[in-house]
Amino acid sequence: MNGVVITVKDYKEIRQMYLSGVSKRQIARQLQISRNTVDKYCKGCAVP
Repeated sequence: MNGVVITVKDYKEIRQMYLSGVSKRQIARQLQISRNTVDKYCKGCAVP
């Protein structure tokens, strides 16, 4: 499995941005991570 390691700080930032109304696509662009990763963490089903 390849990819970027998501830290707890990143996870919290993703959740905070999502809950404040930022789109998943925009979060992915700003943090330079995949939309699938953002989606997974927005759902809250996985914690790094």
